[in-house]
Amino acid sequence: MNARGEIPITEEVMRYAREHMERDKPWIHGKPVKVYQEKDGRISITYEDFCWWFYRDTADGVVWE
Repeated sequence: MNARGEIPITEEVMRYAREHMERDKPWIHGKPVKVYQEKDGRISITYEDFCWWFYRDTADGVVWE
């Protein structure tokens, strides 16, 4: 199991969220409401509509899955 701990919504978290919002228009999921640091290093962001994604940085920029 990939243990995780809730973390605050920081500027780094918002960088992931903004990138996703800009590339997925129109954005319908609302603002970030919960963020978790996954054991494997990824960030998980849950939005107002309860949808969530994992985020990480790559050589090509931010990716989400």
